[in-house]
Amino acid sequence: MSKPFIIKNNAQPSTSWSGGETTELFIFPEAAEYSKLNFDFRLSTATVNVKKSVFTPLNGIRRTLIVLKGHLKLEHENHHVIDLGPFDSDSFWGDWKTTSMGRVLNFNIMMGNSTHCQHEVLNLGQSECFNEINSQDFSCFFLFQGDLDTNCGVMTSGDILIVPKEGLCQFEAIADSVIIRILVSLI
Repeated sequence: MSKPFIIKNNAQPSTSWSGGETTELFIFPEAAEYSKLNFDFRLSTATVNVKKSVFTPLNGIRRTLIVLKGHLKLEHENHHVIDLGPFDSDSFWGDWKTTSMGRVLNFNIMMGNSTHCQHEVLNLGQSECFNEINSQDFSCFFLFQGDLDTNCGVMTSGDILIVPKEGLCQFEAIADSVIIRILVSLI
C-alpha cells in the first residue's frame, strides 16, 4: 500500500449490532478481522438507535468515540461518566463495561496495543484547499459532510481517503465540508 486511495461509502461493509448498525470504513492490516480483534487499528461509524445500550466488550482494544450527530451519555462502570455532543470525543478501554444513553451517529477509532491515533475535525469552506505529505504511518480523512476534489478522485459524504506514509494528500472543498482526520502511528 504505497499510494493514497479512496474507499467509497457504497463499498464499506455494514453489520447490525444490538443497538443499531456499524459500518467498517477501514481495517489494518487488510487481512485482519474485527471479530478476531487481530487488527492494529479499525475505523468505523455506528448508529445507536435505542435509548440505552451496552457496548460490546473488546478486550485489549483502546477506543475513541466521536459523536457526529446527536447527544450521548457514556457511563464507564468504575471509571467515568461523560456527556458528548456533536464532535465531542471520549477515549476508553474496550474491556470497560460501557453503557450509552442517547440516539446518535458516531465515529469509532479502535486500536490494538501497537497503534497510537490522534484525531481532529477539519472544517473547510467551499474552494478551501488542504495539501500535505503524510509523515505518519497513515493519515485517514473521513468525509462526514460535503464534497471534495482530491488527487485520488472526487469524495462524497461517507467516503474515506487513506494516505500511507510519505503519500501526497491534496484536496479542495467543492462544497462546505466537515472531515474527521485520523493520524495513525504504528509502534
